[in-house]
Amino acid sequence: MRDGVSRLCWLLVLPWLHGPAWPRDGLVLAPSAGGGALRLESLAGCGTGLVLAGAAPRGSTRVDGELARLIHEVAADHGLEASLVTAIVRVESAFDPRAVSHKGALGLMQIMPATALGLGVADPARDLLDPHTNLRAGARHLRALRNRYPDRLDLAIAAYNAGEGAVSRWAGIPPYAETRQYVASVLSWYDTYRDGVPVVLPVVRGCS
Repeated sequence: MRDGVSRLCWLLVLPWLHGPAWPRDGLVLAPSAGGGALRLESLAGCGTGLVLAGAAPRGSTRVDGELARLIHEVAADHGLEASLVTAIVRVESAFDPRAVSHKGALGLMQIMPATALGLGVADPARDLLDPHTNLRAGARHLRALRNRYPDRLDLAIAAYNAGEGAVSRWAGIPPYAETRQYVASVLSWYDTYRDGVPVVLPVVRGCS
């Protein structure tokens, strides 16, 4: 297996990555969906031809211990994967509980006040800035979307960003650059948090 891998000269590019990959100093760099670049670290020389690929988009990948506990608790209560909720929080607010978008979305999961009212949040302007309330409302909404698109995680993510109406209107992921980038970013972070370890990519390191 080791010798076989060492003879391979190929790079597995994940489907949500865009653009070419360039060899550089024996490694491979490729643009990531999150707007940054993949950071590749060599495991060994051409003997294995493997690198560890750690996504390094803008901002931190780390989750505060208390927030991580709360995300796991809320996700479990709603039958969701904690890695999916974490990915959405990462893309929506970069883990900032007081984040406010230019459109007026609030908190960790960037929920619009009108949507929050339908999710049972009494005072959205105040309550959505509370991490516990925000996560519960967001998870409730995400659970409903997963139920609507049980076999299409990508559509549930797209609907979280663009709305169910847009997904229905286009019978799939809407052709909006923002939504397509959003889906790609969430899926990339979802994979990162789900695995809990860097993705291993076969790659050329001066192989012949």
